[in-house]
Amino acid sequence: MAQLVSGLSNPQAGAEKLLVRGRSTLPRFGCRAMAQFDRGFVLFEAILAVLLTSIMAGVLVSISWVRGDGHRLSASAQTVAQDIRLVQQMNANQDGTGYSIIFDCSRERYLIVKGLGVSILKAVDLPGGIDLVYTGFEKNRLEFYTDGRPRPYGGHLVLCDQSGRSLYVIVQTMTGRVRVDAQPP
Repeated sequence: MAQLVSGLSNPQAGAEKLLVRGRSTLPRFGCRAMAQFDRGFVLFEAILAVLLTSIMAGVLVSISWVRGDGHRLSASAQTVAQDIRLVQQMNANQDGTGYSIIFDCSRERYLIVKGLGVSILKAVDLPGGIDLVYTGFEKNRLEFYTDGRPRPYGGHLVLCDQSGRSLYVIVQTMTGRVRVDAQPP
C-alpha cells in the first residue's frame, strides 16, 4: 500500500503501478459472487411484486369507493338544504303566490313548485344510490311564510346511501333554520 501511495505523487507512475498487464491491482470486492445474481429478477420476485402491488391497489380503490359514497350522500343532503333555503328566500320575495317543495319518496326526487303545484320551477332527481327515506313534513310538502318560518311547522327528511349511512336535513319550527346533521332531531 505504501508503494501505491508513494506512486500517486507522480500521476504517470501511479497509473503504471495500478495497471499490471492490463488488469487492475485493486481488489474486486466479490465481483464473482455478484455475477451469479446479476441475471435480473427471479420469477418468484416478479410474482411477489405484482401480488403486493395488486393488494395495495385493491385497498386504495376500496377506501376511495367508501369515501365516494359518503361524499355523494353529503353532497345530496347539502343540495336539498340549499334548495330548501332557495324556496325560503323566494317566499320572502314573493309576489303574492307561494313557493313550496314537494318531496316524492317513491321516485327519489323533489319538485320546487309555484302556487299550488301548477307550475314546476325545478325537478331534482337524487343521484343513484341515495334514497329519500322519510319526510316529516305535512303531506310531504314544505312551505314557508314570508318571514322565513315553515308553514305550518318545521320537520326533517332522511337521506340514506347504500351502505346504510343516514343524513338528516332539519328545518327548525320557530326560526326556519335549515341544517344537515348525522344525528336525528
